[in-house]
Amino acid sequence: MNSNFTEETCTGTGDVLSLAGATSGSIAFADSFADGDLVKYSLEDALGAIRVAGRGVFNTAANTITRVDSWNYNGTAVDSAPSSNIALNAGAHTIRHGAQAADGDQLDSVSLGLTPDSVSADVTLTALSSGFQVVAAGTTGTINITLPDATAIKNSAIAYLFENNGDGDLYVKDGGGDAVVRVSSGKSIGVNLKDNASVAGEWSSFGFNSGAPEGSAALVVNAKQVVEGVYTTYAGLTMLTPTLGVVFLKSDSVKAFVIQVNGTTVTAGTPTVIAAVTNLYDIDVKRINDTQALVLYADNNQADGRALVLDVSGVTVTAGTPFVFHSAYSSGHTCSQLTDNTFILAHVDDGNTSFIHTMVLTITGSTVTAGTPVQVVDSGSGSTEAMEVVALTATKALLYFSWGSVTNKPGACAVLEIAGTVVTVTPPVLLGTPNFPYHATMRRLTDTTALLVHNDKNNATIGLAYVITVTGTTFVKGVEVNFGLSGNFVSMYMALLSPSKAVVAYYSHTSGNGGACVLNIDGATVTAEAEVVYDAGDTRPWAVERVSDARALVLYEDGNNLDYVTTIVLEKSAWVAY
Repeated sequence: MNSNFTEETCTGTGDVLSLAGATSGSIAFADSFADGDLVKYSLEDALGAIRVAGRGVFNTAANTITRVDSWNYNGTAVDSAPSSNIALNAGAHTIRHGAQAADGDQLDSVSLGLTPDSVSADVTLTALSSGFQVVAAGTTGTINITLPDATAIKNSAIAYLFENNGDGDLYVKDGGGDAVVRVSSGKSIGVNLKDNASVAGEWSSFGFNSGAPEGSAALVVNAKQVVEGVYTTYAGLTMLTPTLGVVFLKSDSVKAFVIQVNGTTVTAGTPTVIAAVTNLYDIDVKRINDTQALVLYADNNQADGRALVLDVSGVTVTAGTPFVFHSAYSSGHTCSQLTDNTFILAHVDDGNTSFIHTMVLTITGSTVTAGTPVQVVDSGSGSTEAMEVVALTATKALLYFSWGSVTNKPGACAVLEIAGTVVTVTPPVLLGTPNFPYHATMRRLTDTTALLVHNDKNNATIGLAYVITVTGTTFVKGVEVNFGLSGNFVSMYMALLSPSKAVVAYYSHTSGNGGACVLNIDGATVTAEAEVVYDAGDTRPWAVERVSDARALVLYEDGNNLDYVTTIVLEKSAWVAY
């Protein structure tokens, strides 16, 4: 017997599975099969780690299926001819009627008796009113298929089968632009609608015909988009929401404007000229809330360090009054949010032998005030080239900097304790590696850990990444991992996509390209994935911001295009590949 759209939850860890009811929009096995029928099934266990396929016997009275697995995937390896049924994890599994890989009875247009719709270029599907659509791709290169607006689909029992007859990958995305599945050459996979409450909808895959998922796709580089077509010297970006960000820059004037992100498309709003600022450098832009951002910069005309608040209403940006937090030359600006309205700030006092100062900034409406500055250390005249501060909690932060007065100018850390607007600095400690970091980026992982990434001027071939664990006022450095192959990295920026995944982007003097890679974090262990070139040539990033668990937005200077301000979405999946 053959029946489509049959799917239920079930329980059981051994040979007998107790069916527990149809999933939303699906049909129960009892409505599709008679007692004693031999049922082809595929199952994903409760933890999503184990997958099995086979033929089982359906028992109407007991509402069970007795397993006879002919294929399984244990989360690591495929067994195409198991001698016994693999044990499942406890909990609620999902079992569906579908083809199995081992017996060659594959779910495809031929076995379904349907004529496929052929595509040879990127396409957005129109909504089906009912039934099943087969989409066959047969061309050279990659094809992107976007599923229809799920809210336009009234019948939730809708499914699509994607056959990849071409030589490249076929990427299926939902109506919101997020990954659903990647179909490799020569394979097919079905998806069915589970929930149509949003444009993106909720989709699940079924009937895979060729083994286990292959894992995530490589870091995908999407099309670049210019957001400021004027020669620019400094720029910064922060995302206020997953789809709305604000850019602050110095081109032909000092400007701010919003950017809107829809999937992989970036649209820039009309710039607002910030008349109160005419010449600046060393920008740091950080989110305050969904409608406000904090900007730090050095005012080159006034020779001081300043902060201002940007207010965003729709696509309009309004700047508050600049606040002078340091009345002398200032550089190396870095800040991190402690509470809803307070930030920890660190900077280099260029007017005082390059001492490092830290203080608390308080935001009230669009007004900025500062607590008393505290000196961290004499870093050595003009030699602090890398510095980053990150708030771990509302009362504790971690500061990283290159200690210029020490031989080889190595990296050091200091724990900062905050009580209101008072900062107490524990004595800085060297990290133990005699390298010379001259660009660093750091992100909070948990209340006690941070991910640090920096380059090494004494070893131009590597970038370094590691976890720092803080206990009280002491810290422990994790094992370093080298990342990237191009070497001699500068202008490094990082976005944390999730507590276990980050994207770092940089410019390589060696290759002359803009590169990026994914860092995976497991406790105190970091592993690096392969480097990709997001733009060849003189491209220097100014910021990398998280858009979603699968996407990061890079803002960079495109030296191949008159130093225009450019954005590009890097995508790391999210893709389940078959």
